[in-house]
Amino acid sequence: MSNALAVPTVTAAIISVLQSAMDAAAMTNTPTVSAGSLDDANAVPRVVVHLYNVERNANLDNQDLPTRSSSGVLKSKPRTALRLHYLILCRGTDDFESQRMIGITAAALHTNPVLDRALVAAVVSGTAALAGSDLAEAHEPVRVTPEVVSVDEQSRIWALYTVGLFRATLAYAASPVIVEADETPTSALPAAAFAVGARPLLAPRLDSVAGPGGPGAPIRAATAPLGLTLLGAALAPQAGEDLAVEVDGVALAAASVTVVSDNQIDLSGVDQTPGVHTVVVARLLEPVDPSLSTTRPALRSLPVTYVVTPSLLTATATTTSTSVSGGVVLATGDLDATVAPSLTSTQRVRLVLDSTTLDPPVAVTLSVTITSPTTAISAEYTDVPADTYRVSLMVDGFRNIPPWAGGTYTLAEVTL
Repeated sequence: MSNALAVPTVTAAIISVLQSAMDAAAMTNTPTVSAGSLDDANAVPRVVVHLYNVERNANLDNQDLPTRSSSGVLKSKPRTALRLHYLILCRGTDDFESQRMIGITAAALHTNPVLDRALVAAVVSGTAALAGSDLAEAHEPVRVTPEVVSVDEQSRIWALYTVGLFRATLAYAASPVIVEADETPTSALPAAAFAVGARPLLAPRLDSVAGPGGPGAPIRAATAPLGLTLLGAALAPQAGEDLAVEVDGVALAAASVTVVSDNQIDLSGVDQTPGVHTVVVARLLEPVDPSLSTTRPALRSLPVTYVVTPSLLTATATTTSTSVSGGVVLATGDLDATVAPSLTSTQRVRLVLDSTTLDPPVAVTLSVTITSPTTAISAEYTDVPADTYRVSLMVDGFRNIPPWAGGTYTLAEVTL
């Protein structure tokens, strides 16, 4: 990394390489090499080093680490990586002299493609305008590589100058030029003391979550709050450790967590809504040296997801009126149900009716509006063909699973 003087230092270093080559060529009139614009025709013979374009070095510019903290405090010096594009113009007293200078220039930069530390340091020490440049201390030296500039591109560049001044030019790129800002970052606090310790780092492993039905069975929220069983390995805290269980990112109270064995933890009093949830088990280790820090390092399991399905406990239909249309009796009334766990206003709740004897069968979906947490819901049905219907509960896309008894599912039914 270098300060802002890196850019003119690169230009001066290229000039130094070319001037040495021109001096060694023993021409009748030794050309002068300097920075300038392409239309500068004074004091021939002359070699003009013209910086005509600067762009970001996309590869290195993206390697800059975050320079500020979340609060905006500067942690490290911002830096940017540049790629400098040069056109080198040779003007002689005649065409032969100009072409000879082109050959000398091409050979010199081909022979010296790297602006090494010694060259840069010599250029800086011999140029007052570059005092303070630290390009010689950069981790990676600047490399000069030839480029191909099409005739069309050259034409657009020369169109900026007076007609008739055009000469053949050589194109080169110098990179990487990494420039740092002058801002001073805050310094980290020194380490006042340190502690060294060793302990086995066997993190807890959480394999599955089981509900009241046992491992592998759907987790039905038939009761609230819900009881869960966590199965895995290395779950029990060791001597001096504390245990933390987080459900959906919230730590459970210690009274709700019971360690049965190293492979099983029982959770009680988990009040959850139907849907997808996550659980994590963490063992909090002892501080290495409490006199230095009371932070307890945590060994955490990978999160495990599980699905809580809603439960439809009871369903009752109350028909308030009937009508006949096309020989079909139509019923209107209210469908009341009790559910578990408690449902909230943020959930999308539906009661689904499926006829048992009608041909063709009829399916009806009733919307339920909830204003506050409740386990008792109600929906109105209007002009539904009279029949006995199986009732299902849908909460946020998850359908209840009927209880299993006597080798079959017991379905809730109502008669309209």
